[in-house]
Amino acid sequence: MLDRRVVAASLVVSLVSSRAARAAEKCNTNGCYVGVELSQADRIYAAQRQSQWCWAASIQMLFAAGGRSVSQERIVETAYGRQYNLPAFAPVQIASLTNRDWVDENGDTFSSNLVAAYDAFAGVNTMNNDMIIEALAQDQPMVVCNTHHAMLLTAATYIPTPYGPNITNVGFFDPWPGRGLRGPDSLAEGRTTNIGGQITYIGLAEIE
Repeated sequence: MLDRRVVAASLVVSLVSSRAARAAEKCNTNGCYVGVELSQADRIYAAQRQSQWCWAASIQMLFAAGGRSVSQERIVETAYGRQYNLPAFAPVQIASLTNRDWVDENGDTFSSNLVAAYDAFAGVNTMNNDMIIEALAQDQPMVVCNTHHAMLLTAATYIPTPYGPNITNVGFFDPWPGRGLRGPDSLAEGRTTNIGGQITYIGLAEIE
């Protein structure tokens, strides 16, 4: 992901050394790991229902992690008016869909509030590694996009430094059928574009 001053996107771990370890974090002499509890995978994970719906499935999983059920079909209809098999043409579409009010499948209203983002296309970077680690420690995953696919960022490994966590690796819930829980396929897939990687977007949204 970003370097230690911004956001990093590879899947294995680091916290500021002065921060007390929490239940979701595990550290040893090699570094730290933090991630969404895998016991929650069955509740959160969703495979994309159309070939271009990785973005909708990732948003569906984000909402599910926050305890809200919204179908991919409704997410697509909200974006395009109908259930077209279309990609999200820019990260700003995902940002907009994760920064608004929704009604879940039970008829209850909830808010998704985008609080920070890295968007290479829009020139936005209001995130840093410490925010990523903090969110994951609270079982709060993030929608992440690379140059061709959207997924849910669910875990990271990092090395604590005096300047903040240096993220060394990351983990995803990949909505492409058959992929599931995985790490990056290449070093570039786990890093942001500003340091030569493929990640173009990371969105940190709070579900209320």
